Amino acid sequence: MLRNFFVNAIRNMRKHSGYLILNITGLTIGLTSFLVITHYVLHELSYDRFHKNYENIYRIKVKGMMAGSMLDQAITAPPMAQTLLADYPEVEYAVRINRSGAWLVKYGDIRFNEDGVLFADSSFFSVFDFKLLRGDPKTALTNPRSMILTEKFAKKYFGNEDPMGKKISLEADTNLYTVTGVVQNIPANSHFKFDMLGSLSSMGNSRSTEWLSHNYYTYIVLKHGIKKTYMEAKFPEIVLKYVGPQIKKYIGITIEDFQKAGNRFGYELEPLKDIHLKGAPQYQIEPSGSLSNVYIFAIIALLILVIAIINYINLATAKSAGRAKEVGIRKVSGSDKKGLIFQFIGESLIIVTIASIVASLFMIALMPLFNQLIGKEISFKLFSGYKGFLGLLALIILVGTSAGAYPAFVLASFNPVEVLKGTLSPGSISKTLRGILVVFQFTVSIVIIIGAFVVYSQLNFMTSADMGIEKENLLVIRRPDALGRKLESFKEQILQIPGVERIANATAIPGTNNFNNNAFFLDNDPTKATYLINQDRVSFGFAEVMGIKLAKGRFFSKEYGTDTTAIMINETAVKSLGFTDPIGKYILRPDSPGKFERLRIVGIMKDFNIESLHDKITPVCFTLMRGNYEGYLCIRLNGRNIQGTIKSIENIWKDYSNRQPFQYSFFADDFNKLYEAEFKAGRIFILFSILAIFIACLGLIGLITYMTAIRTKEVAIRKTYGATRSTVVMLLSKEVVVLILISSLVAYPVAYFGIKVWLESFAEKISVSPLIYIFASILGLAIGWFSIIYQAQKAAGYNPAEALRYK
Repeated sequence: MLRNFFVNAIRNMRKHSGYLILNITGLTIGLTSFLVITHYVLHELSYDRFHKNYENIYRIKVKGMMAGSMLDQAITAPPMAQTLLADYPEVEYAVRINRSGAWLVKYGDIRFNEDGVLFADSSFFSVFDFKLLRGDPKTALTNPRSMILTEKFAKKYFGNEDPMGKKISLEADTNLYTVTGVVQNIPANSHFKFDMLGSLSSMGNSRSTEWLSHNYYTYIVLKHGIKKTYMEAKFPEIVLKYVGPQIKKYIGITIEDFQKAGNRFGYELEPLKDIHLKGAPQYQIEPSGSLSNVYIFAIIALLILVIAIINYINLATAKSAGRAKEVGIRKVSGSDKKGLIFQFIGESLIIVTIASIVASLFMIALMPLFNQLIGKEISFKLFSGYKGFLGLLALIILVGTSAGAYPAFVLASFNPVEVLKGTLSPGSISKTLRGILVVFQFTVSIVIIIGAFVVYSQLNFMTSADMGIEKENLLVIRRPDALGRKLESFKEQILQIPGVERIANATAIPGTNNFNNNAFFLDNDPTKATYLINQDRVSFGFAEVMGIKLAKGRFFSKEYGTDTTAIMINETAVKSLGFTDPIGKYILRPDSPGKFERLRIVGIMKDFNIESLHDKITPVCFTLMRGNYEGYLCIRLNGRNIQGTIKSIENIWKDYSNRQPFQYSFFADDFNKLYEAEFKAGRIFILFSILAIFIACLGLIGLITYMTAIRTKEVAIRKTYGATRSTVVMLLSKEVVVLILISSLVAYPVAYFGIKVWLESFAEKISVSPLIYIFASILGLAIGWFSIIYQAQKAAGYNPAEALRYK
């Protein structure tokens, strides 16, 4: 019996090779798309789960509100970890991690500014399960000035030498760091990564007891059985015991008065496994993922698979007319309904198996290109090993039975008498279903087309919108602190270059995470209401270099000696502080316990974005830089001979910087990186949108092929009575056009609500024109029309005499 099954299946496939190729093509594209997107989704959901104890690991975040400004920060105070270990036996381990920008690393003649340098407590490997290849995890970070390197960076600095015990220099520190370990390269699905990991005891401020200064990422391991909510209930005690006294010390009010003023301050726990997709938005250690994108792509993967299955059902039921006699003869010969159902589902499983094998091979071949497209390192692991094989087998069975069940029951239910008499019309049995399925396919396709246009429009809007700053022709050089006291002389030399218009420096620039979110107070306010403002320390001329517009007052100027205690604020800060005429007014910044620095407002800047358009414009202030700090040097170019100008700047840098690395970039490129996740998501969305539409077109090709086959005689008769070729084409395409129009009506509300949800994540967004919906329908009609035009033209060209003999 099994032999007959395979013989019959292979015979039918060979007999209907065109139908087979069409089905395998649609299923292969659908399954390849499904597998690739599923890998992406599972990769996003797998972050940090490689740590054995990840269920009990949490990061502490600060959550609260001050003067209407939300606090949701991933960083906490220096004493937090030690306090939890000392006061709460529920905490088994705690570790702090510090990221402090770029570090100048030197070994011999090798010098680089490295961004991937972190510092951590000696308990780091008690919390996390990164694999240490060389060194002892218990002692590798115990001593000050210890340094662990990844495999990649050990190779970068030491080549084939043994790195253990070697000395490297950080910044201008004369005390060298000793390499005490080599760690396996950090997995791609870790929410933080590093190239070098130093001992936190090397940093003097790691022993700080200040609770109002937040600059450490604090992770804890709760003992087994301790619930998150139970531990969070302890946090108000910490606020009252440790934070309250320091509010009194620095601000001069009690914690109760602080809270009565409308302020909230507390701590919450973030499960390690949730940080990548649901972590605190402020001061993330690395850019986080997007949970909404994961949902969107999971839905797209399922829809593409469903479209491929519908495609198969459409083709199979359309082909039922050609197999009706086969079913009738086999029933007369003694085949029962169960046997026929088994036969047809079996054929479906064979086709799906072939498509799955081809899809798996395609996925392996395409994964490097997909990784390049999205900028991630996703490996082919989903269907590797024993569990992977079972997963692929389950997918084949699910898709095969889903795709083959309805056609099998339709074919197996044919009455052999009606079939052999020629009175059965198989097409009529499945016409309604095919119509519903085509509507579903093109509803999905039109929704995807509308979504693709909106995604593209929003991305284009984000990169071209007026951010309140001039992004173009702005060169940014990192680490001007390398110039030391020569900075001003360097600036004067740079201004002599013909291609340079302006130059200035600051500790932070828009698009970076380096603005300090500091507390400010109104002068003579006894309630000490707290206002959070993002502070940047800048040199003279910085606002002018950035192209920031002045709303009122003036910019900082060397003509005013008092500008060392002056401040400029943006329009949003004016609203936050409640000023109507702020010029000349004073605001206070905590300086030392019980003392405040009075800063006179000299200028109001028009609002500008320091973050992406996902976020609302926040209160921002500039104060004058005193000295030369790590940060950014910004040079406004005139746009002529840019490469020659950069070369001249580099030559002057070499003369002034004592062999420090010359690292530069263009501000516009750096700022657009804030939208890198959106661009990656947009590319994926558009790519798989095209594939989904292509699969739907394959279904239309099969449908119109069937329609032309069963209406051949009708076409011949119409042509005999004088119907033109265009009339016949319109006749055959009319049904499909109607179905696509119905799809549009169904697609519009679905697309509207989907777009509304997606755009909610942006503070500034496009307004979606109704023309996008209409254009999507026109494009859907055009796609459908081109899918069917060849077969319709072919049918219209039949010789009526030959067509009337068609059986």
